[in-house]
Amino acid sequence: MEPHAFAPGASPNTWSLKALIRVFYTIWLAAVDNLAYPPVKHFIKVSQSPATWFYEYDVTAKAALGNTMPAASRNMWPHFQQKYLCEAFYLVFYDSLAAKVQELFGAKVRWFRFILRPNLLFTDDLGDFRTCAHAALEITTSSGAKFVFDGIFLQFDWAEDSWFLSWAKVKADHIMKGEDEEICYVGEPEIKWIRAREKHHQSKFHGQFWKIIAKRVNKLVKELD
Repeated sequence: MEPHAFAPGASPNTWSLKALIRVFYTIWLAAVDNLAYPPVKHFIKVSQSPATWFYEYDVTAKAALGNTMPAASRNMWPHFQQKYLCEAFYLVFYDSLAAKVQELFGAKVRWFRFILRPNLLFTDDLGDFRTCAHAALEITTSSGAKFVFDGIFLQFDWAEDSWFLSWAKVKADHIMKGEDEEICYVGEPEIKWIRAREKHHQSKFHGQFWKIIAKRVNKLVKELD
């Protein structure tokens, strides 16, 4: 078994999944708990069908979300709150977190962003909850194994282990080519299409979001012991 990263005599390049989860989770909670909503330029309603909304998202602007959302879309405001608290973490902390993970575990880390393709966001299996471009953390261990840590998997209530995925698992389980409404990983042509599949409505995690995160992290840590 690979020695723990903090065990006596362990190589500084030894990567510990258990320790990484704990560090990431702790920093994530602290960051999200103390941040305001992230910069958003505008939401543009691209199309509307029963219970299906699409928006265009600009992450570079400085305006506040509530002041720039079109009047016709403001009834969607409650559905954006939890998502954009998490988005704030990615926008503000990704550089420092990636550096810290690399320092602690000797793992190569890289942040990348989802992009819209072309201006449609996810699919109607998310119900009324519309999300947008966001970031994910790719971690490459000293042995060359790659993983991706993506908080959005938690929000949409995928399986307990699916928020920390190997590339092989992403390819096997979460690539659906040929769909009309898709998103892709930036700079990852071999992992071209990823489509979110929500198991429950947004009411599942509204007001219970952090309880869901805590439950899943605790479950993973116990399995890794």
